[in-house]
Amino acid sequence: MTYVSYKPKLKLLNSANTVVPSFGSKITKTFAIERPGFHFEETKNKLKEKYYEITFYDDVGQYLIKFHPNFFRWSNGSICGMITCDPTTQTASVTCFPMQGYTEAAARKTREVVDELRDLIVNA
Repeated sequence: MTYVSYKPKLKLLNSANTVVPSFGSKITKTFAIERPGFHFEETKNKLKEKYYEITFYDDVGQYLIKFHPNFFRWSNGSICGMITCDPTTQTASVTCFPMQGYTEAAARKTREVVDELRDLIVNA
């Protein structure tokens, strides 16, 4: 995989843009946050400590986090993505994609990460 393949993904992760182009194996799930007293800052901290050690773009005021695994864990199976929340509608959206593009294994791992992050947000 060359830098040219990674460039659009890295550009998205380093920006405030919330429109994700169609990367291979991209999965987005939107769901209701039914938990009273939901705090986005708490979700961000749990994301950092439990799953990902580095966030690329982090704006709690805009309810937006973009993340990737620690650089020391990067591999062809690395899953990156973003979490956005809308406090007025009490909904959250998780979008994840593999860095290397589409493979069956990457699609499966992306689904797993999306489900784990959904559980993290709903049950935090």
